[in-house]
Amino acid sequence: MKAKWIEEQVALIGSGNSYFTDVPTDIGKICYCDTSSLKETLDSPQKKNTKVLIISLIAIVILLAIWIIGSHIGYQTLGSVLVIVIAIIFISAIFGDVGDYYIGDLGFSFVTWNSNKTKIKSRQTFYFNDIDLCFLGEQDKIQDGNFGKSEYDGTDYTLSIYKKNDENYVKTYSYSGRYKRESKDDPDDLWMFSDYNFIKKVYQMLCTKHLEQKNHEFMVLKDSIKNTKLGYGMLKNVTAAGHTMKTIDKKSIEKITLDGNNLIIGDKRCDLNYCKVYIHQGWLLIGRDESKDTIYIEISAISHNKAFLTLLADSLIVIENEKS
Repeated sequence: MKAKWIEEQVALIGSGNSYFTDVPTDIGKICYCDTSSLKETLDSPQKKNTKVLIISLIAIVILLAIWIIGSHIGYQTLGSVLVIVIAIIFISAIFGDVGDYYIGDLGFSFVTWNSNKTKIKSRQTFYFNDIDLCFLGEQDKIQDGNFGKSEYDGTDYTLSIYKKNDENYVKTYSYSGRYKRESKDDPDDLWMFSDYNFIKKVYQMLCTKHLEQKNHEFMVLKDSIKNTKLGYGMLKNVTAAGHTMKTIDKKSIEKITLDGNNLIIGDKRCDLNYCKVYIHQGWLLIGRDESKDTIYIEISAISHNKAFLTLLADSLIVIENEKS
């Protein structure tokens, strides 16, 4: 549904029938667009003021009821605070900003409007050629449920991009958020999370651009490379959702490359003909077995990891075909 709407809007950009009225022209041909608000007609200031008045009146009535019926000052105070906080949340939602998201073949941009989409509050643009490192991490959050069973409680995610200078890599953009799948049987029911869909699409584009380059070099944070299960366990719930350091020192990263059937990690060379390579709980495991010689690499700490895993999968497929 949402994907079809986006496809239609991309085709309509530049025409009078497009939902988007202020499309960036400096990021090349638009291939993706989305918005945080899909209302065809935005509320007028008068209508918004009416909604605020209604919410305020309801809050006042509830507050009066709490103080008239309530018999304990503590409960009255707590109830009053809750009513006021909830009322503020509803009113803030009425006057919340609207975000429009765009991706072109040269870069991406997002525009923040006021609630009526009559005034642009901010505009940020980034170009693919200015991005040297990018990291995307996602981590499911689990909480204790009924009868001791663990329950899924949403997924945290972080996208961070960096530009290289003389001494290190400087973060130029970072976004963190959370989404929650309604069903494990339908993992793609995330159309309402426009910010997540946007950064996920940005990341896919960055990885595609990286694969188009002749030199397929990847970087991994040294601290995320472990040779024991102890290190894997220690980091398991700490950094899997992504990385947001302001700067990354060149000395703190290792280069990863694929040379034929050899996976080279810094000064270590792994022959994929004899190594078992697989993914487990957000970690890439490389080794003959799950022994102390196995290398654990946190996937979210590998730059352009989607592109890296694609190359690795293709290499493993070739190896398997050669053996058969």
